[in-house]
Amino acid sequence: MSEVNANLAVLLETRAREQGWTGRTAYLAGEAEVSHGAVHRGAARAATVLAGLGAAPGDRVMIALPDGPELVQAFLGAVRLGAVAIPVNPLLTAGDHRQMAAECRPAVVVCGSDLAPRFAGYVRLGGDDLAAEAASSADHPGAVVGARSPAYAQFTSGTTGRPKAAVHRHSDPLVYQRAFAEGAIALGADDVVLSISKMHFAYGLGNSLFFPLLTGCRAVLLGAHPRAEVVTALMQRHRVTVLFAVPTFYA
Repeated sequence: MSEVNANLAVLLETRAREQGWTGRTAYLAGEAEVSHGAVHRGAARAATVLAGLGAAPGDRVMIALPDGPELVQAFLGAVRLGAVAIPVNPLLTAGDHRQMAAECRPAVVVCGSDLAPRFAGYVRLGGDDLAAEAASSADHPGAVVGARSPAYAQFTSGTTGRPKAAVHRHSDPLVYQRAFAEGAIALGADDVVLSISKMHFAYGLGNSLFFPLLTGCRAVLLGAHPRAEVVTALMQRHRVTVLFAVPTFYA
């Protein structure tokens, strides 16, 4: 019996195709609109680029980018490759970034040019450069992995000590989506979501990356600090139906 591929990135692409979402908008970022189909094509090609830089299944790919299509592409590209995607806050101190890199020993770091000096000694690639190289690359077929294989890791906030990398499996987002996006708030393909929490947080990663790609809805991405007046304008402009926020922002 052939092994069933539980690769999360491949599963998301398959779901989009089977549900007829490929032509629907997945992300709204500034003036850009990115379809579900474009997200998965970009991820398949990003995986090829990362592999060309030396990343292999089981390796770590650290991503220090603001919320945007480039972060999504890098994250899904790493997952598709069978590597472990590790999104980190790009606004952390140089010391924090160096400590995190030393702990996870990434094969590739995807970051802005301003952060590149912090990751000296590692293979580095800019988010824009990844997108540009992916545009002319072949699609990666997707590594064959099991449902319990590690797909991504996120560093804890450090409130109880030094931040620790919490590892998540390829199957974990499916459970989260069924319990919260589907079971608690009944998120559907006609929704438009906006998350105050960024994708380097577990809350923001579910809201902005997993939920849109698992339900067919669209997400508004905001790379900058979420000032109330900016968020209000985005909600009105895009007719946001679900706002994911925290008590301090509501206040």
